Amino acid sequence: YSLLFFEWSIFVLTAFVVFRYINKYKIDSPLCWLFIFIFTRGILNAINYPIHPITWTIFPATLLVFNFDSRSKNQFFIEMLLLNFICLFKEIFPIIFLCYSFYYLYTKNLKKFIFLSLNFLLWIIFDFIIRPKIMGGIVNYASTASTNNQYDINFILNLITRINYIELLKTLSPIGLFSIYLCFKHKENVRIKHNLLRILFISIPYLGIQFIVRDNIGFHYAAFISSLLFAFSVITFKNLDKDVSSKILNSILIISILVSIGNYTKYFNIFFNNDKSCKITHRLSSPILNSIETSNDYSILASGALAPHLISTKRIVYQSKVFSRVQDHYKVLAVNRYGDFYPSTKEDYENLISRCKGKASKIIQDNQEAFIAEGNFTKDCIFK
Repeated sequence: YSLLFFEWSIFVLTAFVVFRYINKYKIDSPLCWLFIFIFTRGILNAINYPIHPITWTIFPATLLVFNFDSRSKNQFFIEMLLLNFICLFKEIFPIIFLCYSFYYLYTKNLKKFIFLSLNFLLWIIFDFIIRPKIMGGIVNYASTASTNNQYDINFILNLITRINYIELLKTLSPIGLFSIYLCFKHKENVRIKHNLLRILFISIPYLGIQFIVRDNIGFHYAAFISSLLFAFSVITFKNLDKDVSSKILNSILIISILVSIGNYTKYFNIFFNNDKSCKITHRLSSPILNSIETSNDYSILASGALAPHLISTKRIVYQSKVFSRVQDHYKVLAVNRYGDFYPSTKEDYENLISRCKGKASKIIQDNQEAFIAEGNFTKDCIFK
């Protein structure tokens, strides 16, 4: 519950900062903007898939884009602080750091380009050399993509056909489409053009990595990009004509509510109607979840990929190796089999399954996607 409270606190804090920023610069319709943020689908999807560092980037990502429009002499210094802060959340972000440095190469600011590139190298040294010596080996999230795919024209064509464009459009719209509209409306504005370039240098590599690894930006993966697009729309909107902007803004709010209201319905059902399950994906069907008992003395040990799907107000779920104290035994073991998920590798999970499978009294699922079983799983087999 403490981590859920922390995650929601970041959401509320970001909403507060957005409202203060809009009031400070006297942007039209502050309440309308606030509700657009509250109903931004990409951010709500992330909160609906609880407890993940990418979700927590919505706060620094929003501040980063607001800082793009700053005329302060400390603008670059603040930008550096925020970029480095974002790099603390996940190993993917230093790569974004490097790609963003090319914005300054494009604008022929070689000093800033070199400075950002060196900063990127420091993060690579820290993430892949220093940190593994202190905390153990690096978990490779892209193991499945890197070992099973040949990166040729066929891979690219297959990737293009596999992407769920309807879900992508629903996730990034209407705020994404609104951003595109603003850019076309102000295509002669040099400041807006450069802010757009900054967003593109950050967004394109992020989206590219997400699509190569998992074909989508669902769950928490869209939170970062949605925050960038929302903040970009805010700083660009300041130049719109009031009569035109109010009509468009109201339309954006209505569409945002229509595509996101389901998330709030789910929250209401979970907290007030004793709903026993959170969002379900193809990897965990309702019959599987329903077969797992929900009682306060029924402890579940789950890998990072499955734990969010099992969270319920009537289940005690422990994530393997992180976020919880080690228990003497667990009644359910739920482990994914389709890749590396922090803090363990696919090989670690297979070894865990082979050690504990003999202690299972009932196997609920055992296939290439996941191993889920009931039994008496003790520390000896789990943490050997």
